[in-house]
Amino acid sequence: MYSSWDTSINSIADAKSYPVNTVAIVGQNVTMHCEVSSYDNSSWNHVSSAAPWTFPIASGGNVSSERYSLITDPKSGQYDLQIKQTIQNDSGTYVCTEANCTTGTTKKHSAQLILLSRFYEHDHHHHHDRYGHHQPY
Repeated sequence: MYSSWDTSINSIADAKSYPVNTVAIVGQNVTMHCEVSSYDNSSWNHVSSAAPWTFPIASGGNVSSERYSLITDPKSGQYDLQIKQTIQNDSGTYVCTEANCTTGTTKKHSAQLILLSRFYEHDHHHHHDRYGHHQPY
């Protein structure tokens, strides 16, 4: 029993890491995960939710703005994108693309980033405190 449980843990650890849909509050840093076999042929793009435009963010090891940084590990293939101090315009779809020059194939992994106004949490709780506890049940 124990050994089979052990291997399942390992296979989870070995599973590739891809971006997941993320909700954050404006101003927070956000990291989108991706794993690739070669950085040289990999890129990150942002498909804006405000307009049908695609913005190149990272290509290989280079980023298009100081607000972006790449967290990479050649051993694991980690190719994570970090967005510093998010703004509302950062919301949309983030696409990690890996091109394989040998086979001529391209793999894309994408996830949504939803950004909430930085006052959202405060307003929400305030509303709750004011009205939530005085309901006559």
